[in-house]
Amino acid sequence: MQNIDHSVIKVSAGIFIRDDEILISKRLDNQSWGGYWEFPGGKVEEGETFESCLKREIFEELGVVIHSFKKWITREFEQDGKNIQIVFFKIFSWQGRFENKDVADHKWIKINEAHQFSEKILPKNLYILRALKLPPLYLITNYFENKFFIDQIDKIKTNYYLQLREPDINEAELVHLIDKIKSIRVEKTIINSRHVNLKNKFDGIHFTNNDLKNLEINTFFGIRSASVHDISGIELAEKYKLDFVVLSPVKKTKSHPEKKPIGWNFFRTIANKSNIPVYALGGMKIDDMETAHANGAIGISSQRGFW
Repeated sequence: MQNIDHSVIKVSAGIFIRDDEILISKRLDNQSWGGYWEFPGGKVEEGETFESCLKREIFEELGVVIHSFKKWITREFEQDGKNIQIVFFKIFSWQGRFENKDVADHKWIKINEAHQFSEKILPKNLYILRALKLPPLYLITNYFENKFFIDQIDKIKTNYYLQLREPDINEAELVHLIDKIKSIRVEKTIINSRHVNLKNKFDGIHFTNNDLKNLEINTFFGIRSASVHDISGIELAEKYKLDFVVLSPVKKTKSHPEKKPIGWNFFRTIANKSNIPVYALGGMKIDDMETAHANGAIGISSQRGFW
């Protein structure tokens, strides 16, 4: 039986962003996981904040001074018998020339091609690489309750995906809604699997928890996502290599008042076991974004909170 050090090793990691590229660095051969690629960073020393650690480690490893950066996702997991907590920061501006001071190598890779990177990447960094391709908001239509929600979309200033989920409207209204959605600015539109016959009109399909268990998932192409409620749903989504999942309900919701909320603690436990990106759903509003990131989510999903 493996002995686990129950003290938490805190780590800061930086994601340099340049247009559509990100920077990764290669670990030295004499380090654990030597030769693997990762996001640069290191352990938080006594008396340091995550932010001050980030600045120090980036300079020591790559020789640049970072200026503009923002805290993003926190991940917690067990690795090599140790409990690790990593805070990932997005870095937007810096000064200096990149050098291999305390890394074996570094390179820029395109965000959308990161999944095709042929060399070894630290397993726990794969979640972040996949998350970088996705927007912070995953919105769900609510035409049955609010027929004017599309008019409110222009108020949303950040990127988002939009899922069409309308079990309570008739076919004529559904066709009308699809036409309206096609006329607005949306990065990607995704159809819920309850409308599977319309899949060819959209960029992807979102499987309900039941359909995830029953449909032939591998027959669908484009973006593939699913609703899950526990670790078994996560494992099934990983088996089918879906692009992301939505874990719910974090808080009590109007649409499912009978369901007990899982709360942030349980959400964090499940999300940190996932190898594919997780959105938080259930009572979410834009003010929950920072909390979601702190609990391992890549963003938030909502059917009512944004309309």
